[in-house]
Amino acid sequence: MKKLILSFFMCMAAAWVFALDVTELRTEDYHNPVGIDKSVIHFSWQLQSEQRGVMQTSYNVQVASDASFCNIVWESGTVNSDQSVFVEARGFTPAAETRYYWRVTVSDNKGGTATSSEKAYFETGLMTADAWNGTQWIKASTNEQGSEAEGPITDYEVEVMFNIKALAAGLIFAASDHSNYYMWQVNTNGSVRFRPHRWSGGNPSLLSEAAMATLVSARITTTATNPSRLISTTLSSGRATRFSSKNISTALPACSTVGRSRAVSSM
Repeated sequence: MKKLILSFFMCMAAAWVFALDVTELRTEDYHNPVGIDKSVIHFSWQLQSEQRGVMQTSYNVQVASDASFCNIVWESGTVNSDQSVFVEARGFTPAAETRYYWRVTVSDNKGGTATSSEKAYFETGLMTADAWNGTQWIKASTNEQGSEAEGPITDYEVEVMFNIKALAAGLIFAASDHSNYYMWQVNTNGSVRFRPHRWSGGNPSLLSEAAMATLVSARITTTATNPSRLISTTLSSGRATRFSSKNISTALPACSTVGRSRAVSSM
């Protein structure tokens, strides 16, 4: 009887010491990523064991639409392979804006089998460009909650502090979508010039062009360690100032778009 009890505890100890575990579950090399826009998904995982010489001999990946795996939407089946990095989910086509949960069961060359217990999931994004149709830009409003929306904005004030490191810098604002917006450009190719543009339907047009000296006082510096051209605008008193539409009100016409912009950026 004592021998049986001793043998039982020795087996339990061995099972505990050499237990196989599956950890570090990753989707597209990320831990539980959100916003994946890939049509082909890849999984990765790691094996953990105190026993020496343990190698994976097969795997089976399951993907479900729920955390309890009651609704499995794709399964690889048992695949005889030692691959555990960037394993392609062949035949699986994810739907847009959907969260999926996944797990993997592996077998090793020592006869062990383990299923991952880590809660692993990934969420898909919009997947296609046309999925953005009908969306609107988010804008700040000074109106009280529940009041009527603001009408078209025709007066913009945009403030920016910037360094020009390669010929020119541009600031995009007043965008109604990816193809319609205003772009202010400060160009240092030759003389320092201000060149406001308007993009309409994806096509740019130069609204005007003027020397910066006629708008604000500009100073260009070049350093030995960094030959980039740095522009800083200054007031007549020598203090630094933000480059504002108030300084160039005659250079940029009023615009009518969906939002009010007042931003400070660095380039």
